[in-house]
Amino acid sequence: MLETSFRTAGLECYRQVVPLVGQSVPSAMLSFGDSSGSIELGGTLQVGTDFIVSGDYRAGLPAEVSIPPTPIVFVGFGISSPEWNWDDYKKVDVRNKYVLAFVNEPTLENEPHLFEGPILTKYGRWTTKQAEARRRGAKGIILIHTHLSAGYPFTVLSNQQEQVDIYPGPEQPLHAKIWIVEKVANHLLAALRKSDPQFQSISNVFEWYHSLSRRDFQPYLLPFHLSLQFRTELRFFNGTNVVGVLKSASRTADHVMVVAHHDHLGMIQVEAGRDHIYNGAEDNASGMSALLIAVKAFALQAKTQPLYANLVFVSTTAEESGLLGMQYYSTHPILPLFSCRLAINYDILNVYGPTSDVVGLGTEGRGREHLHLLFAAAANAEGLRVSADPSPGSGSFLRSDAAILANLGVPVIYIWSGSHLLNKPNHSFSLLREDYINNRYHQPSDAFNPDWDLEGALQQIRVTLRLIHTRAVTPL
Repeated sequence: MLETSFRTAGLECYRQVVPLVGQSVPSAMLSFGDSSGSIELGGTLQVGTDFIVSGDYRAGLPAEVSIPPTPIVFVGFGISSPEWNWDDYKKVDVRNKYVLAFVNEPTLENEPHLFEGPILTKYGRWTTKQAEARRRGAKGIILIHTHLSAGYPFTVLSNQQEQVDIYPGPEQPLHAKIWIVEKVANHLLAALRKSDPQFQSISNVFEWYHSLSRRDFQPYLLPFHLSLQFRTELRFFNGTNVVGVLKSASRTADHVMVVAHHDHLGMIQVEAGRDHIYNGAEDNASGMSALLIAVKAFALQAKTQPLYANLVFVSTTAEESGLLGMQYYSTHPILPLFSCRLAINYDILNVYGPTSDVVGLGTEGRGREHLHLLFAAAANAEGLRVSADPSPGSGSFLRSDAAILANLGVPVIYIWSGSHLLNKPNHSFSLLREDYINNRYHQPSDAFNPDWDLEGALQQIRVTLRLIHTRAVTPL
């Protein structure tokens, strides 16, 4: 369908085959113990409920993975950033050990702009923490999930039936990548309180988390070890990026990129009669609809008004598996990324009605003032005021394809909904968004609703069409 739509509009169409490997874990056993035996964890841990696990793919990966009792080093937030003069590892050797870390980033009252203040940076993302553990030769990593620190419920992770990566996987593979829920972390904290006086004043995971925002934090070897057994099933398959190019009137590599992902999570095994398809209506059929509207709008305009820059429409695969389709495109671009004047990312549009404001993720923070001014001009032209990201700590920008492009220096704006619905009570939008996150996000229930009010989505689309026009149709 995508290729047909692109070609019908007069675009040159390209299909990129993205080699992928999926790893599912039908059974797993995780325990923590010390010299006196196993640590009490409130019963046997259940995979999918109390923890999830996968390993980096590597040649010769056995179907049955058994990891004997292995030391664990607690590394706070697991961040090593020369840019911010922050190092949770110090000089501790973690080779052939497991590291335990929280997601997110530290905050310091006397340094309000550390890690861009409330805006989550790449250092707070689990992918960066895993990469740092790999770089240091760790055998594996355990990440502590809380809804507050991650910005989403544990089901967003556990609902994924398999962990997917680009084949053939990283050069320095982690034997196991583990997430544990807050309840399990509280049991580990209770064990620490029994063995180490410095933990006597820390009563829960929330206090433990906030105690780590210190430059003088020192990583330490935990007084217990990890044991793990899990069975893996591998699936080798291809994903597909679909790319359409609307050529400019001049011979130039300059271009504007428009991005949306077309994948979701597939299907889930449930009892008969229940919806087993991850429909992905808001995430991200709404974004794909916006991309197709942009295709039609500019293909029509190009017939009467010349383009001064190419338009590259990129529909990515495997975004939900870790931005893999965009990761692949970034190393195999149709046009050089350094010639990209602007990128627009569509992912989860507003289906709750018109707002008085709009948000441009990626336009805030140091070095992005020019993007903010550009975005504000387009929003104001549509009668909308610009609001800041209502949940900057949740990392919506970093969890999107936009982050891959931004890390490579591409100016990118991720269009996000405002939060002030017209003619509705205050906080109406935040309640609707919370209901979506808790009850439909990354669940089969994310399905089309005929009662949606799409005027809010149209507001967002009109703003982005103005942005694209400014960079592709208007001479610079």
